Amino acid sequence: MLRTDFLFSKAGWLIGAGSVFNLAGNYYSFNSSLSGAEADRKALEADWNMVGLDLEKSLTAYEAELQAAQSKQLSFNFDGR
Repeated sequence: MLRTDFLFSKAGWLIGAGSVFNLAGNYYSFNSSLSGAEADRKALEADWNMVGLDLEKSLTAYEAELQAAQSKQLSFNFDGR
């Protein structure tokens, strides 16, 4: 599975509850990139990967629908019986 959440914190409920006592404000690390440009590159790559997956899913569904329509058309009996 492609990862699209690398800019978000991955915390459970226990860490969320513990963050109430964090007065310094540095409890979560949100960005795992070395620079803003790298973060942008990762985000764009993840976005286009998801677009590619959406296109692949759509094409697969269209091909299945087309194949089902063709099989119905081919199963029609033309000899009048």
